[in-house]
Amino acid sequence: MTESPGRVWLGYSRSRIVLLEADGVHPYNLKDGADIGSILTLHAHEGHIFAGGSNGVASFDGSQFRRISLARKEALRGVSGIVFDKLGGLWMNGGTGVVHVTARVT
Repeated sequence: MTESPGRVWLGYSRSRIVLLEADGVHPYNLKDGADIGSILTLHAHEGHIFAGGSNGVASFDGSQFRRISLARKEALRGVSGIVFDKLGGLWMNGGTGVVHVTARVT
């Protein structure tokens, strides 16, 4: 996914995410909070990167990934699509169907 000119995010299996930019290659993995399994989707929104994976969803805060949690943990398994609506609502397509989070997630 291209976030902005010169910044490309790539997702791989085993919770590996890589940022390619002019100053080099920046890998992120389990130790950086990206413990969400195989990366299925990446989405940029208002300066944040969201990653959906086979075992959950995480957002990037500029230095590391933070896992997003819901009361129904299984709702965030197999997330392969992430979008935000005009009101800031987060919509995710996952293994259990469509999940809508009305609170702003950043």
